[in-house]
Amino acid sequence: MIRSRQLSQQREFIRRVETSLGDLPFINGRQLKIERIQPDVHICKTPYDFAIHRYCRLMQTVPSGPRVGRRIAVLIYDLGQQSPALMGALMLASPLYSVRARDEFLGWNRSMRIKNFGLKRTMDASLCMALPPYNQLLVGKLVAMLAVSESLSKEFERRYRSKLLAVATTCATGLHCPIFNRIMIRSGGLYRRIGETTGYTGMIFSEKTVTAARGLIKNHRLAKNCSMWNTTRILKTALTYCGLRAAPLFQVGNRKGVYIALLDTRSRERLMIGKALDDRDMINDVSAIEFWRNKILPRRLKDPETMRKINRYVFRPIFIRRAKRNAKSSKR
Repeated sequence: MIRSRQLSQQREFIRRVETSLGDLPFINGRQLKIERIQPDVHICKTPYDFAIHRYCRLMQTVPSGPRVGRRIAVLIYDLGQQSPALMGALMLASPLYSVRARDEFLGWNRSMRIKNFGLKRTMDASLCMALPPYNQLLVGKLVAMLAVSESLSKEFERRYRSKLLAVATTCATGLHCPIFNRIMIRSGGLYRRIGETTGYTGMIFSEKTVTAARGLIKNHRLAKNCSMWNTTRILKTALTYCGLRAAPLFQVGNRKGVYIALLDTRSRERLMIGKALDDRDMINDVSAIEFWRNKILPRRLKDPETMRKINRYVFRPIFIRRAKRNAKSSKR
């Protein structure tokens, strides 16, 4: 229901992308030459980049909403095919102010000064997805590694004039997230599950409702500036002002696993004491790609069903897929 509503709200954007941007950079399974895959990190800068990135987000099975604050949008291309093809999409966004599991893991519940220091040096992976047919090759794990790679760290430092120390994320489907588990490029795994959410979600509210809530806060001067507030805080403030109990409306989501990846060997120490330290032992793009190619990809290729699924995949634009699905439903 939430996904259908999201696609309906974005139908004009989807139609514009599918009709005006020419050939979209997606590949059919039978066209994919696995031995020629050449991943490349492309940081979004142009209107075309951002349109394609937004379109990818709408292809998710589990929908995600837009985030406010700092954002770094990234597309992962495969430059080894006949023409560049999209492998995955990534978004690093400003972290949520309060995440109990993260705050306890980093000791942020003891000092506001240290927490504010850490929030400026932490990002959330609000989008981390592999696109078909590459998802059959566990490219999601490659995208997760690239989220904490050197190129993203350098882009963060260039934009925000500080070191990126950690990337946190939550599992969209529950407590266990295969994408982030057992990425053994580091001893013990790159991502660590540190807890779970309380089950709060604002996904049941439409963008129109969020806009109205933001307008109410502004018009009634409930805050000096709510431009950097996350969606949950905006909605809870507006609902409380209207005399409604906000908590029951948000506690309809499933608990989700909270994961964190530290960019170097001393990142957690830095985040816990609120000071800069020396030593940057980071993962670069080349090592992440080679780890995926040599350790993760061969494991998946051993399964004969993998190639059958890849060969069956044919890219269909979102509106064509929806039209076919609606036609099948009407026949029933």
